[in-house]
Amino acid sequence: MVDDPLEILELRRAIAGATAAEIRKIIDDRLPCVAPPSSGPEFDAWTWSLYDLGLAAETIPDPSTALGLYGRSIGYNRTTELLRSAAFVRSGLCLEQLGRWTEAKSLYKQALPGSFGWPQNRAILLWRLGRLQSAAEEPEQALSSFGQLLDLLPQEGISAQEVTLEWASCLQQTGQTQPAAEQLKALSEQAHPLAVEALVRLSSLLLQQGESEAACRALERVVTHPMADPATRSAANLRLDQLQTLRPSGLRANLSRTEAL
Repeated sequence: MVDDPLEILELRRAIAGATAAEIRKIIDDRLPCVAPPSSGPEFDAWTWSLYDLGLAAETIPDPSTALGLYGRSIGYNRTTELLRSAAFVRSGLCLEQLGRWTEAKSLYKQALPGSFGWPQNRAILLWRLGRLQSAAEEPEQALSSFGQLLDLLPQEGISAQEVTLEWASCLQQTGQTQPAAEQLKALSEQAHPLAVEALVRLSSLLLQQGESEAACRALERVVTHPMADPATRSAANLRLDQLQTLRPSGLRANLSRTEAL
């Protein structure tokens, strides 16, 4: 085993631009030959290098190997909280790929304290944690995660529109129906494919609130929306017919069925 703190830096440089097969060979053959530093500032280089090797393993893709490398980086990390938090986040992402969602959520929570100061890492953390909390039917916790995330947007790889939909869903589940409706209305005005989903959800929320005429107007916008797919238009038309049957006086605005279809 090589007891040279610079050797790990060589491995770190070697993975830059390497193919999946080359990365695998570096991790399997060269990394086991390098001894971790016993003390000193070399520990930072060691922990960063293990983290970078974990990122490289994800590209193979090999989430199990990446998970092990992130775990080693966390274990050796003594001083760099931001890196420790990032390693927890990447570990959580790997666990999600492996279907181990409860463990992933636990690691995301461990990553929270050290995530301040690295906005992109914290944004990924809050997004993934919020999604898992929502899936676990923990709307209050998810609401907190998404609320903090909104303050960090925009961030690459995270759709503000998706976050808004999740945020509005949590607001509704926690009884905050008016703020939820406001979020959905704002999203429905955007030139984005998710504006259609916002209108569909808004119509359901308005019906729950007893605002059937407003709900019908939202459904009519779905029918005529240029980004709505045929199945969504058909479902909106069917729902409008049902509502019209319940209210013979007619709730649909002057909308031609022929033009709508």
